[in-house]
Order: sequence, then structure tokens, then C-alpha cells
Amino acid sequence: MRHLFHSIRNLTIYLVPTSLFATAGALLLALLYYPVPTAAPTTRSDNSVTVEKRQHDQADAQFAALLLDALRQLETERQQAQAQILMYRRFEVDPFFQEQPTIRLVPPSNDNTLIRL
Repeated sequence: MRHLFHSIRNLTIYLVPTSLFATAGALLLALLYYPVPTAAPTTRSDNSVTVEKRQHDQADAQFAALLLDALRQLETERQQAQAQILMYRRFEVDPFFQEQPTIRLVPPSNDNTLIRL
């Protein structure tokens, strides 16, 4: 008997978390699988069905209107961006054109000054 108590005392480090884990699991199972009383199926009135259908159709119409408005706005922004690109492209000669050194047509002066006044 003494040996049994000694072995239980050595296992208490493992028994406490295990028992807490088992208790938490049992409580969780009890909460998740709590039996729900069966209810008699209720018949829905035609009025509630039509109201739900009308609300669903109204939500679909609002969503379609918002989607159409967003597409129009995107198209307008795309056209404005294209117009700006075309407007600025008029001023460009060649975007890949590199500057070429120019040939000096005026003969150099003899006084070797950088700035003439």
C-alpha cells in the first residue's frame, strides 16, 4: 500500500494536467453536443416567403447597381489616364532618343576666357 501512495505521489506532476485536460474536454463535449429538443416543423406563411424574396431581389439590384457604377468609374478613370498620356506624348520627340553632342559652329576665341562680357 505504501508503494502505491509513493508511485501516485511521483505521478502527481502528470496527473494534475491530465485530469484538468480530461475535465475541460468533457465540458467542451457537453457544451458542443448538448441535445436540442426537436421542434415541430413550422410552416412558413406565403407572406414571409414573398417578403424574403423581395428583400433578396432588392439586395441583388443594389449590388448590380453598385457594380455597374464601379465599372463606369473605372472606365472613366482609364479614359482620363489615356487622354493624359496622349497629351504628354505630344511633347515627346522620342522617349528612347539620347542627346547627341552638338558641333560647335563658332570658332574658338583667342583670349582663352570662359565668359565673355
